[in-house]
Amino acid sequence: MSSERSERHRSSSSGGPWGRLRPAAKPTDVAITIDLEHDCPPFLTTYRGVTQGMPRLLELLAAEQVPATFFCTGDVARKHPEIVRRLVDEGHELGCHGDTHARFGGMDRATAERELADAGQTLRAFGAPVTSFRAPNLDFPAEFVPLLRAHGFSLDSSQGKHKPGSFFVKFNRGGGMPPSDLNSSVSCSVRVCPPPGTVGKPADCP
Repeated sequence: MSSERSERHRSSSSGGPWGRLRPAAKPTDVAITIDLEHDCPPFLTTYRGVTQGMPRLLELLAAEQVPATFFCTGDVARKHPEIVRRLVDEGHELGCHGDTHARFGGMDRATAERELADAGQTLRAFGAPVTSFRAPNLDFPAEFVPLLRAHGFSLDSSQGKHKPGSFFVKFNRGGGMPPSDLNSSVSCSVRVCPPPGTVGKPADCP
């Protein structure tokens, strides 16, 4: 066997520089989630991703019959209600991405509560339940977690291995909601703390 053929054989049998690829033991669930906000915050104030990108994306998802979760700011919903109406009418999940895309890590509790309340009111006006939440920049301090429950959110997607943010939300078997009760296309482990004063509230809840 020539050196060239030998090298090709080694590469194909080992899976190339990344090693041998092993088949998945079972099918993998994939969640398609998109954040709807103004372009490249805080550097731009345009909405080309919403006005130009979203129609094309919705057409693609419809053609492939793929449902998605769109985490939308209240700001986008007020400026471009036709886009939000369309995604809801086409059967996608509408989630909350804050009201103004401001970072929750820089807010006091009263400001954070206003941000959640304003966004929830704006988004639920489209007739969707809006129970899923993702903080801008995945920045959501632990002390604000009880505010989610108070404002009607049962799932927090403010986490990611690529960008942990200020708080990793973990499913808590001691007081959270079981995954089967979370009617969302977002596949992640979650923790939503019970309301303040709940008997037997987990110690790690604020």
